[in-house]
Amino acid sequence: MKNEEAGYLSVHLTVSGDGTWKKRGFSSLFGISTLVGMYKRVLDTVVESNSCQGCNLWKTKKKGTIDDYSDWYEDHKEQCTINHVGSAGKMKGDANFRDEIREHSRRRSTEIAKRARSTSREEKSALQDFYEHEESPLYGPGLAD
Repeated sequence: MKNEEAGYLSVHLTVSGDGTWKKRGFSSLFGISTLVGMYKRVLDTVVESNSCQGCNLWKTKKKGTIDDYSDWYEDHKEQCTINHVGSAGKMKGDANFRDEIREHSRRRSTEIAKRARSTSREEKSALQDFYEHEESPLYGPGLAD
């Protein structure tokens, strides 16, 4: 609606977002979230990480001062793989809502989202009322039922 008010075309983009962790449970250091379009195209992928091998090596070294660490980190921060702070359970949701498509696209108006099993029944029923659902197969005929 905001697009139409601003003079943009009303274009609908149907997407599905899903995520997983490197290992089972809520102790994983890595998670991935993928956004798939209606016509079987991967639109975006985000890898979330709570860990960085370079930072871990610096911590095990434990030599040097805070100033030494600050100098080292200035050179390292472009390569640092830590892009998530918080629990592993929060990785999927954060990655889904941080996707470029979700944040910057003015074309998205319909979204079909899978939710974690921990979502309560009340939240699920509220989501069903909020999102538009389509009856057609999500990944194409015969691929995933």
